[in-house]
Amino acid sequence: MKLSDYFKYLGLDNSALEKVLIDWVGINARPAYKLTRFMSKIDRVEDGIVGDFLIITIKASLALRAQAIRHKQFIVKDGLEEILTSAAYREKPIKDEIDMQLCASIDFWKSILEKRSCWLAQYGIWSEVIVHAQRYIAVAENTLPCKEYCVYGKDAENRYTDKDPGSPCPKHIIIHKRAVTQQQRDDIEKQFELENRPQFWRKLINEIR
Repeated sequence: MKLSDYFKYLGLDNSALEKVLIDWVGINARPAYKLTRFMSKIDRVEDGIVGDFLIITIKASLALRAQAIRHKQFIVKDGLEEILTSAAYREKPIKDEIDMQLCASIDFWKSILEKRSCWLAQYGIWSEVIVHAQRYIAVAENTLPCKEYCVYGKDAENRYTDKDPGSPCPKHIIIHKRAVTQQQRDDIEKQFELENRPQFWRKLINEIR
């Protein structure tokens, strides 16, 4: 999907897009966006924990960038302005990558790791973030939001049916003592490998084999 197609999906026509560009990078850009431009000129700092904050630098797809920017607790530095001011920005596929640096409090990072380490909660798109963040903050089974029950119960149940093509969650299988087919076990194994899941999932997968 191209950015232009994504904008159409959002209901934005060309005139609306031009208005966005003026707001962002025009001479009379809005003050908040001027601050964004100012921040984008600050040199990146090295990754790591600084006081109560964690900073990571990744190659992020435009799709991931769209997800991350929704979290107001993140301070984001990236090359979006360069894309928006390029002549061909409408033709950019959303899978294209840009350099992005994310900074947030360690407490907020822990909440992100808890939610996005879940088998169901968009781990695939967030995997690059989690892989880098777990170099500084431990990610283990007790990081998951589920303890004695699944917080995404209905979605987890759909994974055993044709309603959701994704593989069932290993933790859900164990908690609820669900029977799974060999094909579902194989699908779980493939998802673990393809998405570079945290290693604690290996222990859980081994328990259902």
